[in-house]
Amino acid sequence: MASLITTFGTMQRRSRRAAKRPPPPAVTAGDVSTEVACALSEMELLARGDVPRSVPLASSRAARVYRVDLAWGRVCLKQAVAHDDAMVDTFTTARAGAEVAWLKVASSVVPGAAPAVLGSQPRRAAFASDYLDPAEFPSWQSQLASGQVDHGTATELGHLIGRLHAASANSIVLAERFAMQTAFRALCLEPLFAPIALEQRHHSAPLAEIAEELTTLRIGLVHGGLTPDNVLAGPRGPVLIDADCAHYGDPMFDVATCLAALATRMAAQRELDEALAASFDAFRHSYFAHVTWEMPQHAEARAARLVPVLLAAALANEQFAAAAFDCPREASRALLTAPPARLEELAQTWRHALAAA
Repeated sequence: MASLITTFGTMQRRSRRAAKRPPPPAVTAGDVSTEVACALSEMELLARGDVPRSVPLASSRAARVYRVDLAWGRVCLKQAVAHDDAMVDTFTTARAGAEVAWLKVASSVVPGAAPAVLGSQPRRAAFASDYLDPAEFPSWQSQLASGQVDHGTATELGHLIGRLHAASANSIVLAERFAMQTAFRALCLEPLFAPIALEQRHHSAPLAEIAEELTTLRIGLVHGGLTPDNVLAGPRGPVLIDADCAHYGDPMFDVATCLAALATRMAAQRELDEALAASFDAFRHSYFAHVTWEMPQHAEARAARLVPVLLAAALANEQFAAAAFDCPREASRALLTAPPARLEELAQTWRHALAAA
């Protein structure tokens, strides 16, 4: 147990060092770096004589994303950025490779579930995919932030994720292909578990147990970042993006990530409490209709145990520092200490806590 907490501390210190590195220089519309041009050329997407134009899209410290306008059309180009200078070759290449593979698997199981991959360049940790215009494919996050809460989106997403998990469950081939969990540990477990484990020592034991379980269970193919900003509300249903933390593990991480995001927004937008609760229930009902690889109640218990962890991590963010969020923070810690076995009970407890705030 102690070794796992030590690992959390090491990862957190590494995160601080990475955060101190200066951000990459901004790329203005019309500029195409040599790296991007070479990647497009090596993927055979750049026609002779073509002068591409690029526009930087919303990115993170883990990746750079561009919209690239070519003579024959637009593409989205994503390039993984090294998380640690000592891991440039293995870490970034593995992340890009896992994301490309996940996008292809998802599209083969449910056509349209993810952008089509047009080409990849493993040596540069880059790949190109269809560009999905935000006007036609707005992010679910932007819709929720603007008060557009349609539980139909949550229902469709639950069915989609359920189908993807069911299709990949107990697959020896996929377990081998997505065996590496480096990105998941560094980009998911580190920011989620380390701060809570170090600041709330009395919760370190259950947190360490949950983290250990997430890295040892091998049940199905996990997206690894199923937050609303990685879900596009397309005209024919949800489209999933940013799967660079894809791995073979516990599908309940995806379920808990989505539900925790909705529960967190309930705390931030109290006026939408009822609509967001309906989306929470809609996702839960539609998803668990597809759980056939194990007893649904066992899977649900793991998800219900994980949601409070993600809630506590989210509410520890600076944007929730105001006193108005003291009650939700205490409620998340109480759920962390004694999580219910059913997600329905968790949702009811959470709503009661918010109503009392």
